[in-house]
Amino acid sequence: MWTSEQEWARFRKVIASWPVSTILRNARRIGRFKRQPNWVVAMEAYGLGSTYATMLCLEHGFDHDGFEFTPLPAPPAVAREE
Repeated sequence: MWTSEQEWARFRKVIASWPVSTILRNARRIGRFKRQPNWVVAMEAYGLGSTYATMLCLEHGFDHDGFEFTPLPAPPAVAREE
């Protein structure tokens, strides 16, 4: 094998440490995604369907219909009825 088990372990650690936002921002730089909404970038980058790609964007605080991966503003606090 051309690389050691130590190197594979290091590689897995580095890849696992990359946040979803980094992966999506890097995917956005690819030419064909520059004019696609965020959910399309997520769909292609992760091999998801449109629903799960939208959910991934929302889960990480991105506007799924936006064109850049910037965090959405926090939703207003809702008072709970007791």
